[in-house]
Amino acid sequence: MSLPPERSTAKLFMHSRSQAVRLPKQFRFEGTEVRIRRNGDQVILEPMEKGPIDLDRFWAELDAIGTEDVPPEGSPTDFGPSRGTSA
Repeated sequence: MSLPPERSTAKLFMHSRSQAVRLPKQFRFEGTEVRIRRNGDQVILEPMEKGPIDLDRFWAELDAIGTEDVPPEGSPTDFGPSRGTSA
């Protein structure tokens, strides 16, 4: 008899002086960290929320890319035929 998909069994093992859990494939998380909390006798693992976007960093990275591949402002741009028409 197998357990439903939302339940399974995981193995416990020691890693240095910490106890670790080997999660089954269907329970894997993205990233390198999870949030952990207790709820009574339960231990709950939750994915880490992505932090807010750092707009200053975004604009700095965009500036670093440069504009050599961007056509000059006002230059004609040909995007091909409109949808639904033949070339």
